[in-house]
Amino acid sequence: MWFDAACFVQPAIDTFGDSSRDILRGPKWRNVNLSLAKHFALKKLGEGGQLEMRVDAYDIANHPNFGMPNKSIGSGSEGIITSANTNRNLQVGAKLSF
Repeated sequence: MWFDAACFVQPAIDTFGDSSRDILRGPKWRNVNLSLAKHFALKKLGEGGQLEMRVDAYDIANHPNFGMPNKSIGSGSEGIITSANTNRNLQVGAKLSF
């Protein structure tokens, strides 16, 4: 339970509730990305010839980022987080310039 649903009630039909806007918050999003690149000069391709090798890592710490809690009052599952986002992704690339 991310928040206590007993503190909230469904407003009557055709009325607005008295809670202010954006009073519910979800868990923090933590993300660390890393990129490593190396340039190599290739003299056989001429003056401007070079090779770039690159590795990109997204969410390098592989930290779970949880989704937002269910905020539908009266649904029976309010305040429960049922999803998680992202996992570690790696990308390798090379670029040849001449």
